[in-house]
Amino acid sequence: MRFRTIPGLSLATSELSIGSWKTFETMEFDDIVAVIAACFDAGINFIDDCRYGRAPGVPGGIPTTEVIVGRALREIGRPRQEYAIADKLWWDQYPRLSLREQLLKALRRLDQEYIDLLYIDRPDRLAVAHPELTFDYEKLVVSIAEEMAALKQDGLIKAYGFANSKPEAIKRIFSIVDVHSLLAPAVAQIRYSLVEPEASVSPELDALHLSHGLMLTATTTMAGGILSGKYLESDAHDGGRLSNKQSELDGRSMDIARSLAALASENRLPATALAMSFPLQNPAVASVVFGARTVNQVKENLRAQEVDALGINAEILALASA
Repeated sequence: MRFRTIPGLSLATSELSIGSWKTFETMEFDDIVAVIAACFDAGINFIDDCRYGRAPGVPGGIPTTEVIVGRALREIGRPRQEYAIADKLWWDQYPRLSLREQLLKALRRLDQEYIDLLYIDRPDRLAVAHPELTFDYEKLVVSIAEEMAALKQDGLIKAYGFANSKPEAIKRIFSIVDVHSLLAPAVAQIRYSLVEPEASVSPELDALHLSHGLMLTATTTMAGGILSGKYLESDAHDGGRLSNKQSELDGRSMDIARSLAALASENRLPATALAMSFPLQNPAVASVVFGARTVNQVKENLRAQEVDALGINAEILALASA
């Protein structure tokens, strides 16, 4: 496993990380333990989790992902200093609950004393969560940065960042924290795939990486499963969720998926591995977050680290601009 550095974290983090998503709510607990343990055994030391809304079809009474992850970590028993946890706070409970109050509740659900990396949903989405509220964007960013500095001072977090990031939003945030000499975010979590390659060509993010050490964490690298190749299969058109998804896919995305599948076949690697290797070509990417239901899926995703040695990075990069 290769590792990269996130400002503020004492632990170098694995360039691949396991995300709970809503998936864990629909899995057997023993399978969750097996997946996380397989990640640890492979050198992955970065876990991405948060409070999600309950997954569709999950009956009442099933613990939410933070509770599940906390229990799984206790079951595995790996020393806390050997792994990092990222968690997220949304705007749905704000301002009824402050960010500190939300974090304390998350820590209780996870049964943890601190979070290594705390993401905040990007500030403009407060208006989406609460259209009835009026707020000053700059004051909100200042308030977030001040509260994050206090949480860090109290040992409740090591660093913070913003989820659902857009390059222009991150640039605006940095301009505010710089003017007020406040604690800057260490990470921007951003959608980053061959279908959505904007982060790879963003001058704003490149400049912030060079000037402030900003790192990125890449999500949705499979573009909703498109790049795994599963929608290229003949039975993907047969009824249910897959046919509904198929109808939403645009021609460019499917063309990229076909080209990626062909390149993967030539190199005897799964398409998922090639897709995940794309953001890893960017030195500003700290980690690629993936999901897995089985140990075999973990092993398949780990093969993303084999791509560099094949000399096909330029061919993969070219697919993003096709």
